[in-house]
Amino acid sequence: MQKVVSACLVIIGLAVLNVAHAAPAAKLAEVLQLGYAECKSAHVLRRKDLPLAKQTHARYLAIKEQLAGLDGSFFASGDADVARVVAYCDTVGRDIARSEALPLIQRGVDACGLAASALQGGDLEAARKGLAQYDEFREQAVALAPAVLEVYSVMAGVRRCERVATEIETLFQQEQDVAAQLDEVTGYLDGVLAACEAIEIPANEKAVVVAEVEVEVEVEAEDIVVSAAALENTVNSLQEQLAESQRTLAETPGEELLADESMVGSDFLVATAATREVIAACHADVVAAIEDSSNSLAVLNAEQEKREAVQAEAGKVAAEVAAREAEQLAREQETPEERRERLENNAVSYSLVKRVAPEFPSRALRAQKDGYVLVEYTIGVDGSVIDPIIIESKPGKIFNKAALKAITQWEYEAGFPENTEP
Repeated sequence: MQKVVSACLVIIGLAVLNVAHAAPAAKLAEVLQLGYAECKSAHVLRRKDLPLAKQTHARYLAIKEQLAGLDGSFFASGDADVARVVAYCDTVGRDIARSEALPLIQRGVDACGLAASALQGGDLEAARKGLAQYDEFREQAVALAPAVLEVYSVMAGVRRCERVATEIETLFQQEQDVAAQLDEVTGYLDGVLAACEAIEIPANEKAVVVAEVEVEVEVEAEDIVVSAAALENTVNSLQEQLAESQRTLAETPGEELLADESMVGSDFLVATAATREVIAACHADVVAAIEDSSNSLAVLNAEQEKREAVQAEAGKVAAEVAAREAEQLAREQETPEERRERLENNAVSYSLVKRVAPEFPSRALRAQKDGYVLVEYTIGVDGSVIDPIIIESKPGKIFNKAALKAITQWEYEAGFPENTEP
């Protein structure tokens, strides 16, 4: 019944407006009172029937719009009654909007409560969905009535939701950071594996030469030298690449994070462990290739040293024979005075009569290395070097063989008691 009466009021108001189209301000004020009556009805209806209250207030707005169209200066005239009606009706409008917004913001706060419960239960995804619902309801409510957030009962709930939103955002960001770190670890390990698999393990092309040496087939010395140099380059290259791969693996980021299963999850740890096992297998293949090439190199080096030793021994024997022959010839040709003088000049200590400089190893020459070797040895009665021993050498043993080879060729002339042949 009330709806019908209100509708009649609008019809009456419109009729009056048509009559007062050219009427003075007093007539317009009378029409405004009709709108004022609509506002009062809307105010009463707000707590009973909110949709009807909105419709009733909308009729006031329609009357106000028509009045403004008839006289644009009507609402700016400064009339106190007009201003009072407008202020009252504006307040009613805001109250209606706030009443409409309150259920929305409450639904948002309820969704926020569910988000908080999900957060406590460790379900971040559900918490974010609940927070998104809160944001949606809050946005709708503010669009209807911005002042709804100033309602005391609402303010407490909004503050709680803001705290929940901060916690959710913090945890979500942490989760994103962890995911980014895990992606970095995965990409890093994949890179280490790819680099290891890219290491070229050459076929042992010198295996034939090595096999021939091992079965004592005659092999040219030049072939041994060339093969040994190639194998040495292979070993050095593989060792450098393996060391770089192992160093890179040791520098895998996120080790502290990987130690916390609760942060990364068991599935990720299993996948990471599987990748590390593949990398370890790749490293093992490289180590096996290094050992194979090193063993072949050792065979060739041993053969080369053996041949050098044979050549050195032959040279030493030949030199000793030549020296003895020369010495014998000189003694046969010396006069008694010369012989006496020679004997008198014999010193108590030995004097070096033959010094052979060591040959610079080709391996050290290629590597541009230098160093020294400290050797202890015994001088025999005949002046020869006996039992040379390496006391110290740097770097490593690279110059040892050359030093021993040279020093075993040194010869001394010892002093003897007078009238005794040296």
